Amino acid sequence: MRIAIIGSIPKEWFEGLSDLRKLPDNTTTWNANLAEGLASIPGVDVHFITLHPYLKKRQVVERKGVTVHFLPCIPKLQFFILFQEHRLRVNRELKRIQPDIVHGQGTEHPFAYLALTSPYPSLVTIHCALKDLIDKSDAPLISRFRHYYFYTVERYILPKAKTLIVTTPYMRSHYKERGIHANFHVIENPVDELFFTAGKIDHEPVEKLRWLYVGRISPEKGLEQLFSALRIVHDKGYPAKLRIVGPCNDESYRAFLNEHLKSLDLMKYVEFIGRKGQKEVAREIKTAYALVLPSHYEAFGLVLAESMAAGTPVVANNVGGIPFVVTDGKTGLLANPADIHSLADNICMLIGSPNRREELAINAQEEARHRFHPASIAQRTLAVYEEILDQGNP
Repeated sequence: MRIAIIGSIPKEWFEGLSDLRKLPDNTTTWNANLAEGLASIPGVDVHFITLHPYLKKRQVVERKGVTVHFLPCIPKLQFFILFQEHRLRVNRELKRIQPDIVHGQGTEHPFAYLALTSPYPSLVTIHCALKDLIDKSDAPLISRFRHYYFYTVERYILPKAKTLIVTTPYMRSHYKERGIHANFHVIENPVDELFFTAGKIDHEPVEKLRWLYVGRISPEKGLEQLFSALRIVHDKGYPAKLRIVGPCNDESYRAFLNEHLKSLDLMKYVEFIGRKGQKEVAREIKTAYALVLPSHYEAFGLVLAESMAAGTPVVANNVGGIPFVVTDGKTGLLANPADIHSLADNICMLIGSPNRREELAINAQEEARHRFHPASIAQRTLAVYEEILDQGNP
């Protein structure tokens, strides 16, 4: 079977390309993990198409068994010409590839539109509930415009889809309630193999007070509430430290968080260490006592699956798709998003009970191996492709 995936790919895959003026800021590791997992299956030929405005020319290279098609495109103008230049380039490339099936990744980008308007059998994976993001995110104006724009495209294109993959039952319910009548399949995002490495890196001791957050630094991620919960944790006699891994594109919000930390007298306990590559993120997770994700909204939360794979327990808010990733009391602890004391209590409970932490870690890693490993996700995705082709669905 020959598969063409259209989507974003991590910036590491762009390294070494000629005539590349600037690396993209992509962190979509799950797309690469899926492509690699599919490519490892005998008889499966995987092509990945991605577009980038800082490329001067089309380039085709091999990456980890995947044929990657890097296509140049015109930046920004695409919003005004409805991605027709993208569509022409992608369809020209698909004609060269002659795939059996085309898989678009994400409705928050043009990739769903490009897949579903191609002349080949197609399907889409939805990674983000855009309506939730619009309703629950306090993003900058330019980001809100982008969300509304792609939400409009999504409303137009999804009714044309006969098959959709979503990452949690929450997402399936969300889109069914909006009147989308496609054939839904729930398949989680795959986690990079390196997170499954057994044991802690270099057998470093795990400090009970070393906690970790990984993700964007933006209002919907709940960092302000996390800092307030951390103050409660300190007041209960646990001087926990927090390392924050992730990018910040809004310096005014970062300044607000710093002022909040000062008011709570926590500046010396919280460290912002910026964006890190996959290997560094894996190391941070593997050497943390636990990961905490206080988001107001998550469709899936890949970092939760990565932490489970690494054997690091998680504390998270019970919102969106999170309870379908983390089983409260078995593979992690879930807090009431409306109550920072609930989040603080869960943090204190894990700090005060190392045995409970180890129990959650063992359960999480065991579950992650069969739910999130790329080989498992690839086989389940391949079964969907075969079903589409067997039924002759366009």
